[in-house]
Amino acid sequence: MSSINFPVSRNILLTGAGFTHNFGGFLAKTMWAEIHNHLQRCINTRNSPLIKLIKDEFDYEELYQRVVNRTEYSEREKSDFTQSVLHAYDILDKEIIAYYQSHYPLNCLRSMNDLLLRMMNNKGEKVFFFTLNQDLFVERYFMYYIDEKPVFPGIKLGNKLFDIAIVPSQQELEKSMSNINMLGELFYIKLHGSYKWRDSENQNKLVIGTNKQDQIEVEPIFKRYFQLFKDVLSLPERRLLIIGYGFRDSHINEVIAESIKKYNLK
Repeated sequence: MSSINFPVSRNILLTGAGFTHNFGGFLAKTMWAEIHNHLQRCINTRNSPLIKLIKDEFDYEELYQRVVNRTEYSEREKSDFTQSVLHAYDILDKEIIAYYQSHYPLNCLRSMNDLLLRMMNNKGEKVFFFTLNQDLFVERYFMYYIDEKPVFPGIKLGNKLFDIAIVPSQQELEKSMSNINMLGELFYIKLHGSYKWRDSENQNKLVIGTNKQDQIEVEPIFKRYFQLFKDVLSLPERRLLIIGYGFRDSHINEVIAESIKKYNLK
C-alpha cells in the first residue's frame, strides 16, 4: 500500500537505455565495445586476465559484477576496469552532446516536450518520470529546450543540471525528502544513479552489475528512490508508459508485476 499523501498524476513514465538510443545513446553492446577498447589501450599486455575475460563475456554488467565485486582480481585490475566503464560514459555524453548540436530542432524532441507537458497538465498533481538510464540526455534536454526544470529529490546539483552532483547522507536525505510535496511538479528519479553523481568522498554513484538490489539497499538515496517507485506504482489505477526498457532488472519487474496484480496498474 502506498504511503504517498499528496496528489500524483495518473500517468507515470519509466525509461531505459533504448530511450536515449534514439538520440545517440548507447545500448549494452556499445558500452561493452567502448569498455573493451579502453582496456586494450590502458593495459600493456594482451595476457591480462581482464582482456581474456572481456573477450569471453559480452554483458558489461556481468563483467562489472565479476571484476569489481569479487576477490579474484587485483585492486589495479579493478581500477582499470572501473576507469574503462567511466570512460565509456564520457564517450556516451559526448555523443549525446554532438547529437543535440547536429539535429536540433527535431520533431522527436518536440514530441517528448509535448509528452512531458501533457503529463504535467494537472494542476496540483506531481508527475513522476522514473528512469534506469545513467546518461545526461534528459538533463541536457531540460537545460536547452524547456523552461520547466525537473526536481531531483535529495540531490545537490551544481549551477547546471549536468554538473557534478553530490548524493546526500542519510540525515540530509531525510530532511530533504520530508517536504517532497513542496519541491516542484515534475520529479525525475534516476533509480540506478547517474553519470557525474558522487558521494562526499568523491566516489561514483552508479548502480551497475547483476546485484543491483544489494547496491540499492546500502545507499540511502537509491533505497529511498526505489521505495518511491514502489509507492507511486502502488497508487490505484495508474498508467505506466515504458520506453526503451528491456525488462532485465528483476527488482523493477517485480514492482511492476505486483502493481498490475494488486493496484490495477495499466
